[in-house]
Amino acid sequence: MKKKWISYLLIFLLSFSFVFQFAKADSGWDVDYDSGSSWDSGSSWDSGSSWDWDDDYGSYSSGSGSSSVAFLIIFMIVIVILIASSANKGHSSSTSVYPQYQEMSEEQIHAIDPDMNIEEFKSNVNDTFIQIQNAWTNFDFDILRKLLTDELYNMYESQLQILKAKKQKNIMDNFSLDDIKIIDMFKTEDTISVQVHLQVRFYDYVIEEETKNVVRGDKSRRVIVRYNLTFVKAIKDKVTKCPNCGAEIEENTDTCPYCHTKFEKLSTKYILSKKTNLSQSKE
Repeated sequence: MKKKWISYLLIFLLSFSFVFQFAKADSGWDVDYDSGSSWDSGSSWDSGSSWDWDDDYGSYSSGSGSSSVAFLIIFMIVIVILIASSANKGHSSSTSVYPQYQEMSEEQIHAIDPDMNIEEFKSNVNDTFIQIQNAWTNFDFDILRKLLTDELYNMYESQLQILKAKKQKNIMDNFSLDDIKIIDMFKTEDTISVQVHLQVRFYDYVIEEETKNVVRGDKSRRVIVRYNLTFVKAIKDKVTKCPNCGAEIEENTDTCPYCHTKFEKLSTKYILSKKTNLSQSKE
């Protein structure tokens, strides 16, 4: 009896995992797929995987009628929630409720970074975003290292190694920019950080490298994603505070002894230090 209830509990928890976890796509796995699969560093529930309840958890007899009925009710509730969640995602649109960001004025921007060419900066942000996505698709670690802070690069690199081990590839292409705004800036003694709101649409799906079969995502419809991106650059060549954690550092070092961020990249160009997915929908 005890083993049976343990089995019920396992199935219940696995069912919930389909509701609350979704495979992440996009560089850094920031976009969620609608397949109901989930990604983590060790395993994934593939959308094509089949469940055999008898093989995996043993065959279940009617036993106690009340306990079986209770389990079935709970299980059906989970299925209903899953269906409702999928339906809501399928009908979501870019007009869903989320913050509407106000762009900083030219005067506000130039008060912090007098040298910034605003239109050129926005163009570079869009180009950098696409370069990062393409580098993620092509496992181009050299490009990623040039465009990301070390902390973000290390995270991307470890995730790509897992994807590579699984012999899969995350395809992203046909990018188009919907909106871009500079929404916040701040300056420290050594660095300037710029927060950018970006709305962009693109195809995003995962294939098996050998067969080219799609295992996650939809290659026939683009996703529309809203991000907040943070870019950072050094004000001067010698950094006295870590741009990542803020710790004081010695003048002759190029690496933070606390978070191990390297500083040689933070010279005159803005690079990506943070990317947050705000919302997504399908075209």
